Amino acid sequence: MKFLSQKLIQIGLSNLESQVYIGLLERQKTTAGALAKHLGMKRSTAYTILESLIQKGLVRLTKVEHVKHFQAEPPNRLKDWLEKKMNDLQAQENLLEEIHDGLQKLSENQLTSPEVSIYEGQKGVQSLLMDNLDEKPSEVLVIGGYMEDQDLIPEYTKRRVSMNIPAKVIVPESPYAQASQALDSIENRQTSIIESRFPASFHIYQDSVSIFTFSGEDPVGVHIKNNDICESMRMIFQIIKKNT
Repeated sequence: MKFLSQKLIQIGLSNLESQVYIGLLERQKTTAGALAKHLGMKRSTAYTILESLIQKGLVRLTKVEHVKHFQAEPPNRLKDWLEKKMNDLQAQENLLEEIHDGLQKLSENQLTSPEVSIYEGQKGVQSLLMDNLDEKPSEVLVIGGYMEDQDLIPEYTKRRVSMNIPAKVIVPESPYAQASQALDSIENRQTSIIESRFPASFHIYQDSVSIFTFSGEDPVGVHIKNNDICESMRMIFQIIKKNT
């Protein structure tokens, strides 16, 4: 009987359902109390499982002199039950197909939480800039004030040029900015000069924005990976450039 019970469980009945169904097959027609005693379970549990099997079409309820008697339906009803399960599953799959596109649109419209990383110190900021180039961006947009006196991380410029990654740069007026603009063709760069000075610099590329500042004793850099933020910064870059 254990073998039969295991197989019934495999086709979808619960452990107790399989025990009750087999118990009914053994005893033919019986009461819930007698069946519970036969199976060694509580009468209330037997009633609950019998009701579940009735809903599945696997047990029949009759009354004899106002006393409820239960009888197992023939085993071929198991096939009918499985066919109903498969039909229900197919209907559910069809329903999912109907709503899939709508659910997908909702998922795509959700705001994605930005990925934020913080870099500290000169080496940290240098690492941030070098990591940017590892993504091999098609171009880099720069807004900032780091070119007022000197390029504090010349290794970045050299590597960007060697990787043939163009840069568009907006920087404040300074003698160094003028000298750097003269090297645009050599360093694969377009430099625009403005009067305003920024306390921080912004690098915009791919779907990321890197923000860093060299003011104070320890430089600090922040990397934000988020398409909406990046697109907004690209728009700001274009607005500033248009007014230069």
